[in-house]
Amino acid sequence: MLIEYFGHSCFLVHCSFGTVCIDPFSNIGLKEPNCKADYYFSTHDHYDHSNVKIVGGKPLDEKVNFSIVETFHDKKQGALRGKNNVLILNDELTLAHLGDLGDTDNFNLITALKDIDILLCPIGGNYTIDYLEAIDLINKVKPKIVIPMHYKMGASTVDIDTLDNFIINTNFGITCSNNKINITNKDILQGQTRIYIINVDR
Repeated sequence: MLIEYFGHSCFLVHCSFGTVCIDPFSNIGLKEPNCKADYYFSTHDHYDHSNVKIVGGKPLDEKVNFSIVETFHDKKQGALRGKNNVLILNDELTLAHLGDLGDTDNFNLITALKDIDILLCPIGGNYTIDYLEAIDLINKVKPKIVIPMHYKMGASTVDIDTLDNFIINTNFGITCSNNKINITNKDILQGQTRIYIINVDR
């Protein structure tokens, strides 16, 4: 499964059925992602996650093996920022994109994330869970690979934390790559979680 990262929460995931662009952004100080894809998905309708007009594909349909877990964008059951949809893609590997997850106290979410191969997880805080909450969630669900997202980078104008605190406070092994990473079954180590950091030139 080839995964390209465009910054913030925007990814292009290459699956056997085609490509999926998740959470394309606009107006956050970063260059608009070049994220053409067969399909698109927006976890919620905020401008920094829903610039789907640039994708050129179509919404996920019945040809795609996916599921959605409804969550909240905050710790007050959506009263502050509304709802957030976690996307789970089932292909050769199983991938979950947490969107702007703001509250991890959700039994359905914890259950759905068990045995996930790849977890795209926000860590920047303020609008989402922070790095400590992310680490706690990772310890609970034990994904094989975690790719952190939604943190301050480059010229981003979004008021969130950088990657540093997450790296400093995690005890998981870390692998770095530039812009994209190809994850296969050989990279999945049973009983171990690894952090894959995809550096983006922003």
